[in-house]
Amino acid sequence: MDINSTLANAPFVESVTSLAKTLEVLVGGIFGYYIISFIWRVYTYKRNKHFFKSLRADMQHMTAALRRLENEVKSLKKETKGNRRAK
Repeated sequence: MDINSTLANAPFVESVTSLAKTLEVLVGGIFGYYIISFIWRVYTYKRNKHFFKSLRADMQHMTAALRRLENEVKSLKKETKGNRRAK
């Protein structure tokens, strides 16, 4: 190896190395952001899914209770109509 030829390549190698390190930090940072973003989306999806499941169950219970009340009101109306006619 000729010492003079390696000295001529040193600035080029140094600039490529610094560029590679900069790209590594940028890509690593963006990749890290995407990983954190993905984990956050999975967490919020599961949390929202659980919330909406419980909300749906509550609505089904409320709907069933409302139907029972409506049926009771209908039966009471029928009874009062029958009592009025009998008098």
